[in-house]
Amino acid sequence: ALSAWKSLFEPFNNKSRGNFKTIQMTCPPEDHPYIVTPKN
Repeated sequence: ALSAWKSLFEPFNNKSRGNFKTIQMTCPPEDHPYIVTPKN
């Protein structure tokens, strides 16, 4: 699931890698999938 998540949102990861990485550490996407759009 994690690999699919990373592949799906690779462009987003490239745009804000630092921010996205921090969010990932704080809230794993498996538990909080809605964090994919923190700016929205």
